Amino acid sequence: MTSLKNAGNCRGDGKLYLLYVVRGEKPVGVIARSISGHELPSRLVVLDDSKVVVVLADFAITQAISFVDGAGNVITSNRVSAKAIALQSKANGVLRKDLCAQIRNIDRSGLHARSSVSLDRIVPCSDGVILRGVVANSDSFTFDKVVAFDEHGAKLGESCPLFDGVASARMAATPFSVHVSALGKGLCLAVIDDSGHQSGVFVNYKRDEVDRFEEESRALYLDASGDQRYQLWLSRNRLTELGAAAQRAEEIDGGPSFSIIVPLYKTPLDFFVDMAESVLSQTYPNWELVLVNSTPEDEGLHDLVLDYASKDARIRYIDLEGNLGITGNTNKGIEIAKGDYLCFFDHDDVLEPDILFEYAKAIVQNPSINLLYCDEDKLLPDGTLANPTFKPDFSLDMVRDNNYICHLLTVKRVLLAEIEASGKELDGAQDHAMVLKIAELGGPIHHVPKILYHWRISETSTAGNSDSKPYATIAGVKAVQQHLDRVGLPAKVSNSHGRAFRYTPDYEVPASASCSVVVATRANRSSLERFLAGIQNTGFDNLELVFVCPEGRGAVVDEVMGSSSLSSRWVEMKSDFNIAAWNNAGAAVACGDVFLFAHDDIRPASPAWVHVLAGFALRSDVGPVGTMTCDSDGVVQQAGYTFVRDSVVPLSRGRHCTDPGYIFFPLTVRDVAAVSGACLAISRDHFAALGGFNEAYQLDYSDIDLCFKAARSGLKVIYTPEARVYHVAGNEASLCHESRSHKHYEDKGLLLRTWSEEWSCGDRWFSPHFSSDPQEAELYKLGGFEQTLY
Repeated sequence: MTSLKNAGNCRGDGKLYLLYVVRGEKPVGVIARSISGHELPSRLVVLDDSKVVVVLADFAITQAISFVDGAGNVITSNRVSAKAIALQSKANGVLRKDLCAQIRNIDRSGLHARSSVSLDRIVPCSDGVILRGVVANSDSFTFDKVVAFDEHGAKLGESCPLFDGVASARMAATPFSVHVSALGKGLCLAVIDDSGHQSGVFVNYKRDEVDRFEEESRALYLDASGDQRYQLWLSRNRLTELGAAAQRAEEIDGGPSFSIIVPLYKTPLDFFVDMAESVLSQTYPNWELVLVNSTPEDEGLHDLVLDYASKDARIRYIDLEGNLGITGNTNKGIEIAKGDYLCFFDHDDVLEPDILFEYAKAIVQNPSINLLYCDEDKLLPDGTLANPTFKPDFSLDMVRDNNYICHLLTVKRVLLAEIEASGKELDGAQDHAMVLKIAELGGPIHHVPKILYHWRISETSTAGNSDSKPYATIAGVKAVQQHLDRVGLPAKVSNSHGRAFRYTPDYEVPASASCSVVVATRANRSSLERFLAGIQNTGFDNLELVFVCPEGRGAVVDEVMGSSSLSSRWVEMKSDFNIAAWNNAGAAVACGDVFLFAHDDIRPASPAWVHVLAGFALRSDVGPVGTMTCDSDGVVQQAGYTFVRDSVVPLSRGRHCTDPGYIFFPLTVRDVAAVSGACLAISRDHFAALGGFNEAYQLDYSDIDLCFKAARSGLKVIYTPEARVYHVAGNEASLCHESRSHKHYEDKGLLLRTWSEEWSCGDRWFSPHFSSDPQEAELYKLGGFEQTLY
């Protein structure tokens, strides 16, 4: 007859520690359950022949525990009340300190220490959060998954493997990922063994620790838009009084004249004053302010317009008999404007005093400039300036995605005679339509990378409420569609995933077009089977797979492809693995009009991935096109690349694929410095013209090099999120760390030497105001605060 008597309890670090004295057969395990019956984390630690310690998660519930023998039979059971243990622990902490010292944290000390599980990061996503962490010393046992519980012991979710075969791999530290819809006041992570039961390895975070992780997450993902230091940054980077005086004293020979057109409609008087005073404060004097008042019946506004016009001859106005809509009102201002350049200014916004000076300098340096724009921020209701928008240089594909040009849109007046004026059907997207029409004319479009415009947030402005003008998104679809029709690019434009002011052109792929997916692989059977399963249903008719594999492995490819309807061929390589050389070898035998270079460990998120990439690659102006690559839990590996200091930087790394990130960059089609070779498409003709991949790169950066070659030749390098793939990266472990490091640095040196001019000039698609620290640059953090390196 076995009996177990509770000899004392305490708690600590989110766990309950219960000491039992055993008489008779010693139990070999303990099972904890909720009152409803589901299994909870628990562990039995044997102190000596007569004493055991039960370790439980400190949930805010009563738990039922059962002691079991070697055959799994229940010896005895009882219930454990969290409230009772809390009171006992408080008393024992004073009266029985030796007991508490003996059993508290026993599962993590000395001979009793085992594997551990810990949370590293909380990743926000559209439907909850991703919990990422590691199971340390997991080589001591095999486990199935990690389960998350809330503070009441309710199951929140369970892990998915981040890499192929991760659950069975005997790794020293195994990463895990758990998706949960919401976090409560506590979080317990418990490791389930390969038999499907609690392993006894768990951690339980209480409310203060969960709060700390959430705060760390907010700080980690805080980008330039939400940085509270922006006020300080702006004070260091905006025009000073001394600088303004110097600009006013400077005469710009041959400087242009500007007509600033402002349609007025029920404009609040204080907003009007702020707007008008910001124009009067300009350090460059050659301007006129054209006020188009569509609500002259508003006597206060009408009188204020007359008052300002009487004070400065450069202020002109026109009263309309009625509101013609934003497009019609703007067109009336254009009709009477006299300036060389027309600036389109919203009636409630504010200019920095040097914006026209900066524009004028740029035009004098390059009189052929057709259009100008600048960076901007938001003017909050309390007068604070926040949420800076640091824009890239002009990217036509990004403008097709959304009108990021926005403010202060300024165009050469003579060009308006060459484009068709927009009608009322484009109200709300009239500026967007104008940008597209001006871009169609060719000629320089100039970006001034300075915060020179303040966009006021109010209930009726799109800055504060993107749903305030739903008609504008409909008009935007029309504007982009009409543009693509005019330039002869067959495509169907739609609103992008229901997001306001975002658009997705679906480029037509001719029925005769063919695509070759070139896969450099070591021909591991399981990897190839998973790859084939992932790409089997692409919906692309003229598709072939070209596998490049080690000598003697072609037969494996044939066996795997035997059950597939997809056309395939293989090339065996005698040389050591070199991604550039192997890709080139595959391209040499490929038949497609488009080459799609893919790693054998990608899994497309959508069947349309080939169609999307081919649609871009078949355009004559596009070189390499790539997409977002993610871990299997949707956490981004890269959404395009930039470069800072001496590093190639994977953009938006660590965010979730549903996270819009900095001004929607990871979810936006746009020009980038480079895309990932894990999934990269390019037309056959462009690939041949560029000379393929540079085989001097042994392991890394041949994809970056190809992108740089394309950009130098005048081709676009395009990133699209619409062909997203999961990149499992399971085969990377086959290269030993020493070999990889050695080759990596040799390749990096070659990249820096070859493209030193590009490095010195910087990435035109990545603002100089972002941090130059590579880890901070990934997430578009605000620059100017980096620690000085010595």
